[in-house]
Amino acid sequence: MDSDPRISELVDEAKQRDVENTREQIKQLRLDICETLPEGTTELPVLLSNLQIIWGKSSDTRRRYVADALVLDEQVRILGADDVEYGITIVSRLSKNDKFNVIKERL
Repeated sequence: MDSDPRISELVDEAKQRDVENTREQIKQLRLDICETLPEGTTELPVLLSNLQIIWGKSSDTRRRYVADALVLDEQVRILGADDVEYGITIVSRLSKNDKFNVIKERL
């Protein structure tokens, strides 16, 4: 059985749209994080609390969104609404309570 090339084309287009939508969602999540995060170091629970105002989701959902938007121990560059470029890094801090910190700095 030969598959219809038009169906394959439609599937490819749908996958491409999904990738583009995901990129846009991550871009918006990163902008939201940038706008609610003060410069310097902030503990993750504080950031999650700040994001509740914007996202209005459960703490677990907010945590998942942050995990989707940021890369552990790698700086992500974000252009803020103020047209300033920031580097935002979520870092694991090995301590007795294994908390995560989020660092925002101007680039």
